[in-house]
Amino acid sequence: MINVERWIWPVGIALAVLAAQPAQAADQAKPPAIHKTGKSLKDFVPASWAILMQAQGDLNKDSLPDLAVVIKSAAEDKDEGGGAEAPRLLLILFGAKSGGYALAASSEKAILCKGCGGVFGDPLAKLDIERGALVIEHYGGSSERWGYTHRWRYQGGDFLLIWLTRGATTPGPAPRR
Repeated sequence: MINVERWIWPVGIALAVLAAQPAQAADQAKPPAIHKTGKSLKDFVPASWAILMQAQGDLNKDSLPDLAVVIKSAAEDKDEGGGAEAPRLLLILFGAKSGGYALAASSEKAILCKGCGGVFGDPLAKLDIERGALVIEHYGGSSERWGYTHRWRYQGGDFLLIWLTRGATTPGPAPRR
C-alpha cells in the first residue's frame, strides 16, 4: 500500500518551486524603468509604451487626485513574437501637493496579458477607484467563463488586498423543446 501522506509534501514543494520559476518567453524583456516623480502622467510612460486604461480618485486619503494607470508595450500589438503575452504594467501615482505625481507602486503581475482572456479576447474589463479603493476586473474564458475582481486599499504605507471575487460558469446543454 502506498503511503500518500509521505508523498504530499515533497510533491507539493516540487510544484511550488516549478511554479515560482519565471516564464521563459523569448520576446519578453524585463519591464522598463519608471520615473519616480513627474509633472504629468506622460512623464511615467516610457518610450514605445502607451496608456491602455486609467482611473482617477483619492487612494491615500490626502484629498489630492491619484491615478491608477495600465500601460502596454508596443510589442503587445504585434501578432508574432509573443505580443499577446507581453506584460502590462500597473502604475499607482499619488498626487503631490506641489503639483504633479509620485510613483507609489507598480506591478507587472496585477494585470493579465492581452492574450490571457481566451476567446473573449483582452481580459481587462475595468480599472477604477471606488470609495478610496483600487478595483481591477478581469473577464474571459471559452466554454467555461471566468471573472476576477480585486479590490485594493492603501493602508499603513502599502496596498492590501481587501476583497477578491472569483466566479466561473460553464453553460449547460441547450434546453430541449
